[in-house]
Amino acid sequence: LRKKEGQRRRRLHLSSLRADNIKLRETVRILTKEIKQLRSSRTPTPPPDSPSKIFFDNVSPNAKQRTVLRLKDKIENLPR
Repeated sequence: LRKKEGQRRRRLHLSSLRADNIKLRETVRILTKEIKQLRSSRTPTPPPDSPSKIFFDNVSPNAKQRTVLRLKDKIENLPR
């Protein structure tokens, strides 16, 4: 008698866990679908320009060339 009660209790517990698992999987599926719809409807925004790029765009070509050469020299002298 006790053995059957224990089996019944475990079976009920497992069935409730399975039902919870199924509900959670369904909510995950619905939410992933919503996320996909939101991402597809949203227009992609370009990343903002970095300050160094903005600065380089507003510098004369000679100054740009000098800066690039100075940076290359610095990189070569850095310890590895």
